[in-house]
Amino acid sequence: MEKNRTVQKPLIVQTELGLEKQCIACKEFFPLDKEFWWHNGHTKKNGEKSWCAACKSCYNTYYKRRNNLSRSNNYKSDWEKNI
Repeated sequence: MEKNRTVQKPLIVQTELGLEKQCIACKEFFPLDKEFWWHNGHTKKNGEKSWCAACKSCYNTYYKRRNNLSRSNNYKSDWEKNI
């Protein structure tokens, strides 16, 4: 059964400073240039990124901590099963 997911696309607005894009995580608007947007070579077809640099670094920190905890719990559980 498929769930209907509505994904809100990031907004791009024209201001006196130029094009600004809304981050999908923090909902703040930032100028559309490399200084504000995280990149690792993966872009959309039009060259945009979805996460601002600050939100991406926070996400990576959280994900790494959460992922390491789950890995250590999995190994511990396997080790305890073999005793």
